Amino acid sequence: MESAHLGVARGEVYLISHTVSGSSALRVALDGTGPSSGPVTAWTLDMTGNDKGVMATAEGHPKLHGCRVNVLRSDFTLLTHVDAFTPAADERTGNNAPCSVVVGDVSSDFYALDQHVPRVVRLNSTGIVGAIPLPGLGATGIGSGSGDTGDAATMRISESRGRIYTAWPSGCFSVADLTGKQLWPLSGVTPQGQLRDAYDVDPDGKVHILAAPTKPG
Repeated sequence: MESAHLGVARGEVYLISHTVSGSSALRVALDGTGPSSGPVTAWTLDMTGNDKGVMATAEGHPKLHGCRVNVLRSDFTLLTHVDAFTPAADERTGNNAPCSVVVGDVSSDFYALDQHVPRVVRLNSTGIVGAIPLPGLGATGIGSGSGDTGDAATMRISESRGRIYTAWPSGCFSVADLTGKQLWPLSGVTPQGQLRDAYDVDPDGKVHILAAPTKPG
């Protein structure tokens, strides 16, 4: 497997690279200064960091590394890991729980999507802080995909605006509040990317989605 994943958080860029010779990650400021790098596992699907120099990676393969979030120091050494995520009931539809970990824009806590429950797990270097249920989204989102990333679902969060944004393989894009109550769904919109993660929320609260082409009916 040769692939790369790019993420941006708190003024820094995170690049995960998977090649035949191994997997690694690069952390660098938006202006290109202060780069640092280190090894990650072969099933690292997402990565982010907070303003304290702490990073988090999402790993979603129960047979290889477990369904967990690793919390890392700035030198890529392990602080702790949270193994609180549920694998796919049928491995043929994929694994990928969690395949999305993000950092809060107010707190320094991390949030990871446990899509097979479904819920959002809030965590930091001490472990789990809490969980936010997402009622009604399990049947909407999971079970319609196939292959290694068929059940991949992703998330963005805005603590300041009290919003959780999730994209599901069924083509449902959902916005919920921080209690998990769904505010509005957008049907038939699937973000581009192997993990359906080509979307983001700007500082004004506007959602930008690079949508996959609609298949002709």
